[in-house]
Amino acid sequence: MNDKPFYKKFSAHLWLLLLAVVPSIIGLFVEIIEPDGALYASISKNIVTTGDFINLKVQGNDWLDKPHLPFWIAAVFFKILGISAFSYKLPAVLSTLIAAYFTYKTSKLYFTKEISFVASLLFLSSLHITLSNIDVRAEAYLCFFTIAAFYHIEKFRLKNSL
Repeated sequence: MNDKPFYKKFSAHLWLLLLAVVPSIIGLFVEIIEPDGALYASISKNIVTTGDFINLKVQGNDWLDKPHLPFWIAAVFFKILGISAFSYKLPAVLSTLIAAYFTYKTSKLYFTKEISFVASLLFLSSLHITLSNIDVRAEAYLCFFTIAAFYHIEKFRLKNSL
């Protein structure tokens, strides 16, 4: 049996990653920020209550200002976890974590593991990304899809492999 305390089993890299992710995790348990966050959450709630994923509505009026995808993602999480601030914010945090993973994978195509780790750490610890998670802005989703797409394009280009 290993007598080392659990915290000595983790490398410094994991501690740094944990420190970078903590603000976003804490943000999961903070109320939704007014005015935009509450408005967007209400649009997603409306999708769930009406079952209409096509026509975005606010107080009975069409909402044509933003793309549908972030609202759809939040609505799916509302259906799975129930309507709450936590279930509204969780997909943004998960998207950011996956984007950080693809940041690591993309930079590993060109650089060492250490440099790739620093790239992911810089991405996760940037203030804008943290605010995008807490306030649930579209950037969390955009970063995930853009970085993942870039990784797969570059992997195919460099290694001729999907």
